Formats: sequence, structure tokens, C-alpha cells
Amino acid sequence: MSFVNLRNANTRRRAWALIGEAGTGKSTFTTQLRDPLLVIDADGRYQEVEHHHRGAVLAISDRPADLHDPLRIAEILDENMPNAEVGTIVLDSMTAILSPIVTRILEELERGCHKNRSAAWKPKATAVRLIQDALNKWKTDFVIIYHEQERVDAKGRQEVAKTVSDLEEARLLRSLNARIRLGQDASGRYAEVIWSRTGRTGKVYDGQGMWQGVPEKLDELIWGNLSQAEEALAEGAAPAAFADPQAAWDWGVSQGCFKGIEHARNAYEKLKAERSPQNAGQMRDLWVAEVQRRTNDGPEAELATEPVMAEP
Repeated sequence: MSFVNLRNANTRRRAWALIGEAGTGKSTFTTQLRDPLLVIDADGRYQEVEHHHRGAVLAISDRPADLHDPLRIAEILDENMPNAEVGTIVLDSMTAILSPIVTRILEELERGCHKNRSAAWKPKATAVRLIQDALNKWKTDFVIIYHEQERVDAKGRQEVAKTVSDLEEARLLRSLNARIRLGQDASGRYAEVIWSRTGRTGKVYDGQGMWQGVPEKLDELIWGNLSQAEEALAEGAAPAAFADPQAAWDWGVSQGCFKGIEHARNAYEKLKAERSPQNAGQMRDLWVAEVQRRTNDGPEAELATEPVMAEP
């Protein structure tokens, strides 16, 4: 085996999170991705849409138990991917894997099995990390599907419940290059880039039906004719500005130098109090320098308490 010239390699693979409410066509969307598909059919319904894919559709296992066990998924990929030809790995869906974990944790909390309520959620966080690393390591295209839905909280306020917490989403950014939400408006069904590594966002409408040609249009939206600033972002540079403090904390967590959102928030507020920046631009520069310092030094030892995620 000879070495590969990295400059000739296709580094702009699709490493996407695909999110949306039930019925928005997430599974059907994946049938338009690069062939052959390797499907982790945790929802157990992929056979309903696989005929829309023109190439081969492979299953990671024919044992249902394997499809809901993150460790087993990682083991099977380790065993088979080195000699396999796979265009896209499709996880359909993260929700089906995490929901039983969430239900069990909630029941344990109700029974008083955990003195530390935040620590009770560690199995869910571990499952997300296992899945993320198992899919990302092969440098092939992959798509992680998970769900969100609108609901009313205990105080009667409208909110969006997600399978993964804000912290877990921030950590997923380490491996992803786009988060795409499927939806529908007056103009029709669309795929919306709500975050990308190049900083670009926007909608692509499903004009032909069954999402035909949409992944290619998303590639162009995300990667087409990049400016120098966008190229720098794609290579890991810090954004030129943060929309709000939450965006700054998310970016800090995605760099792997904080133990959690609360850890990042506390560091951000401490930096703001000690250095007293005069404007948002100065705060951005201070924060980027602090994150880079922590990235070089390694995460601090203390572990901030992470908020407990509500049941999706």
C-alpha cells in the first residue's frame, strides 16, 4: 500500500447531522446520498424507503440488538470497514438508540437511584461519543439522523425538544461539517443548512421530489467558491464574530478544551469580568485566545455540572 497525497484526497466529505420533526423525509433524503449505503437501521423502517436508492443498500447487521448497542456498532465497523467499499454510512436514527437510555435514566431518577442527578446522564453522553467516533474514524461520508419536535413545557411555553442536548450537539461539531434541518414552508419542502464549517447557511428546496439533486446543491451551498475567510473557517479557524455568548461557548466546547457548557460559560464570564472588553469584537478576540491557550494546555481538571436533559 502506497501513501496518498493529502492534497489530492477528497477531504470535503459529507459529515452531516440531519434533523427534523417526524414525517419530514429524513430517511428518504439519505437514499440520495453516495452509493453504496451502509445503514444502521435502528428505527427498523428503512426498507420502506430503500427502493428510492439506485445503488446498493447494505445493513450493518441482521440482529436487532446490534442496531441499538453503540459499542456493538463500533465493533462491527472495526471488523468490516477496513475491507469494505462504502459510500455513506447512515445512522437512522440516533433517537431510537438514545430513547431507551433516556427512559431508563428517568425511571431511575424517579426511584431515587442516583444521588447526583447530573451524573446519572453519563451513559447517554457516552453513547453519543461512541457513535460519533465509530462513524467518523473511517473518513467516509456519514449522516446522523435525530429528531426534534415542538412541545409545551410545564409552564405552558412552546419549546423544541431534541434527542441530543445542547452540550452533545456542541460536541458533535468536532466531527461534523454541517447540520441540516428538513422542513416545509409555503414554497415547499426544503433542506436548510443551519450550521456549516464554512459558516454558510441557507435553504435548498426539493424541486424534483424525493430529494433528488438536493445533496449536490447542499455541497455547492456549503463549499462552492469559498472566500479566504471561509477557507480559514473550514480549516478550523475561529469565526470572525459570535452571534451571542451561547455561540461562543458552543464553539469553545467543540474545540475539546472544556468539560461542558457550564465550564465554558464560567470561563467566559470570568474572562469578561477580569479583562473588561470595550466591545463585542474585543471580547471575541479575548475568547479566541483563551480557547487556543486551553487547547494547547489541555482541558482543566475540574468538571462542571452539566444540566440534565429533559426527555425528548
